[in-house]
Amino acid sequence: MQMFYDWQRNSRDLIVPEIHLADAFLPPHSASTYWGQEWAAGDSAIQNYGGTIESQNNNWTASAGLFRSVRDTFRGYSDLYDETQSNELSLHHILINYPQQRSSSTSGELRLVRHFGTGAQRQDIIFSIRGRHVDSRYGGTDTQDAGPALIGQGVQIPRPNFIFSPLTRDPNRLLLAGVAFRGQ
Repeated sequence: MQMFYDWQRNSRDLIVPEIHLADAFLPPHSASTYWGQEWAAGDSAIQNYGGTIESQNNNWTASAGLFRSVRDTFRGYSDLYDETQSNELSLHHILINYPQQRSSSTSGELRLVRHFGTGAQRQDIIFSIRGRHVDSRYGGTDTQDAGPALIGQGVQIPRPNFIFSPLTRDPNRLLLAGVAFRGQ
């Protein structure tokens, strides 16, 4: 049996501003210091865990695996400088706030192999069933246009009063069964 567990927490994750150019020119040189909004710090956690097991005898091999992955975004932001001109003026400084979002999945497989023959004349019949359930909650963002801004200046804008819309829930289920033959 083999098992694993991984947990990560990202808090106070400062968001690097994105520059979207208005035309075909090289982007301006950005400052080497952080010039995003100090209040726009993301917060998220990720968990991955699962395990596999296998058992064999003379004619049969049985194996199984079960896995779970969860990503929770408690706070998320984007800081965009849109329609940026060659003189480093952005026509729209756009701030986006993402409400709490979650994506989780559980997947597994059960495989049974019947072995026939010996040595160079070996054949297997493989029976398997696989499944996955994914549940995602996303969307609901609010966008605020803070107006024109020079990029790289680090001007702090008071945190807008973001108003969220409902989240979209997207559950998906998949179940597959199969039989295969393998000959050597």
